[in-house]
Amino acid sequence: MTIPSPLMPGSADAAALMRAMGHAGRLEILCLLQQGELAMSEIARRLALRGPAVSQQLAVLRGERLVIGRRQGKNVFYSIADDATRAIIEVLRQRFCPRLP
Repeated sequence: MTIPSPLMPGSADAAALMRAMGHAGRLEILCLLQQGELAMSEIARRLALRGPAVSQQLAVLRGERLVIGRRQGKNVFYSIADDATRAIIEVLRQRFCPRLP
């Protein structure tokens, strides 16, 4: 059991966020979603991954409330959940992927 620090009571939540983002595949998904909403099948196609692998990573991202899904018929379209997450991804993109648009 982790006891929150009296100086940084949100440190456990911040650590959970960093663990969720600490996977290359999940970061790639977040970078794609930075450009706009996408269906799971389109994410899989663009990353050249199988659907179940993408679905598993999206489940982690949803669990940490980094992405949200919107159902339309048989498809679920994913987007980044909030502006704070979008800002973090933008900083990472600028630092590690400066050649991307």
